[in-house]
Amino acid sequence: MKERMVACVVVLLSSAIGVAQTCTPGATTLCLLGNRFEVDAAWEDAAAASGAGYAVPKSDDWGYFWYTDPRYVDAAVRVIDGCGINGRFWVFATLLSDFEQTVEVTDTVAAVTTSYFNPLDIAPPAITDTAALATCDAGAKVLSSDRGIVSQAALDLAGHFEITVDWEDFSANTGTATGVALTSHSGYFWFFSPDNPELFIKLVDDWADSGYFWVVFGATTNVEFTVTVTNTEDGQIKSYFNPLGNTPTTVIDRQAFVSSTTSTIFADGFESGDFGAWSSVVPAP
Repeated sequence: MKERMVACVVVLLSSAIGVAQTCTPGATTLCLLGNRFEVDAAWEDAAAASGAGYAVPKSDDWGYFWYTDPRYVDAAVRVIDGCGINGRFWVFATLLSDFEQTVEVTDTVAAVTTSYFNPLDIAPPAITDTAALATCDAGAKVLSSDRGIVSQAALDLAGHFEITVDWEDFSANTGTATGVALTSHSGYFWFFSPDNPELFIKLVDDWADSGYFWVVFGATTNVEFTVTVTNTEDGQIKSYFNPLGNTPTTVIDRQAFVSSTTSTIFADGFESGDFGAWSSVVPAP
């Protein structure tokens, strides 16, 4: 009997050792690179309201979080396998808010976490951490498929705004970035490869409080680029230029577009077709 009990304990221990921990996707948990990496985001605003970001996976290596309104992307995070280059997993992220924010990325196989903090009222710098996690030898990852992304030449947001991004690289090559809508008010652009989102942008409807639409964007690229946002209803245009060699901090233009005498887009706090977005709001955890 004693020998049988010892055998059972050995089998159980062997089974436990052989099972690698993985990330479990959830409402506030983003799982990347074959569920090996767990990503979490937390925020606190100036009024001391706080919470966890709600996770939206977009492909095997990246996804985003929204904080208080599902129309607006607040943090986009990508984990890149750089093991063949410098023996590290890389973390690239864009934070589209000046809330206090913390983003944590955990390699569940190695049980190692790296954390990124941005204080309240500070425009966040781009996160391009190519030395994030020295855990390449902890175990192999299994890639999953991407989750269906539709691209377009220009990005149309909030029903009335067209956004284009033109770029020039270090070899004087030029082009127009490709836009991808994520929500009615948020999206991103890729410059050189559809697998590499490099600029995230959102149009924030703050008419009820300030009378303006905000333009907020952040990028993880250091090529020269110009973001052009056009109000297609009344022709207002705002442009934002990033010089070659500069990786920009997040731009938060709280007075980008103001109501004109002929404009109808500021009639209330919701544009036509936006009411449905609120039905998907997840209760606070």
